[in-house]
Amino acid sequence: ARIDELTSHHAERCGLIAKACGLHPMTVTDLLPHVFDRELDPHQMGFAFGEVLAHVNYMQGRGELREEPGNDGVMRFRV
Repeated sequence: ARIDELTSHHAERCGLIAKACGLHPMTVTDLLPHVFDRELDPHQMGFAFGEVLAHVNYMQGRGELREEPGNDGVMRFRV
C-alpha cells in the first residue's frame, strides 16, 4: 500500500511540473508554488526545493523536460 502511495505521489508531482513547464520555461524555484499549494517556511522551503529538483532531474533524464538557459544565466525547464 505504501509503495502505491509513493508511486501515486510521484506521478502527481511530475504531472504538476509538466503542466507548469508547458506554460513557459520555469526554474525549480518558479515551480514551487505549482507543486505546493501552501505557504512554506524557510525550513520547509529547503525540503520542497530538493523534492522539486529531484523530480525535475528524473523527468529530464527520461526526456520529459529539457533545459533552456535564460539570458540571466539561470537554467529553466520546459516540456
